[in-house]
Amino acid sequence: MARPKTDNVDIKLRAPTDLLPELQQAAARRGVSVNAEIVARLKQSLEADRHADDVLRNSVLRGIARTVTTAMNETGRMAAFHTTGTVEGSLAWYDDPYAYSQAREAADAVLTALAPKGKAVPPRVAQKVFENLGRGFANGMLEEIKSGEPLTSRTGDRAAGLRRDLGHLANRISDRVGRK
Repeated sequence: MARPKTDNVDIKLRAPTDLLPELQQAAARRGVSVNAEIVARLKQSLEADRHADDVLRNSVLRGIARTVTTAMNETGRMAAFHTTGTVEGSLAWYDDPYAYSQAREAADAVLTALAPKGKAVPPRVAQKVFENLGRGFANGMLEEIKSGEPLTSRTGDRAAGLRRDLGHLANRISDRVGRK
């Protein structure tokens, strides 16, 4: 008996042998088939790419991000090199408290220099809510990264992607969410 037609296609995939047990374990944890696990991970990866493309398509935002990250990276590497005395230490500047603080200062200096002129006045509508919009949004996003789960359906797989990108740094968030 022939299988019913679906919108799915068969794809032959070659992968390293050590990948299969990892996929099997991940699928078992989620209670799905290996195929469903692979499809979910591929969709997640493509969604993350689409989100990055949308963000980076805005040339001004891309310029701000590149300027901030360049300032942070160069400052952090220089500071970490002088505190650790090693090239290896300079490459992991985000793990050195002094270097991290200096990179943060560099980011703040760039953002301050690029800020529009004038006083920041929250909208009159729900003014109390908008007074702390940035911190509130950031804390929500950090909570998503900490838990690995989106807070709303609109944020989709953002939490998992950001957590993956942050690597071991995501573990620092747990006791810092909400702090000033």
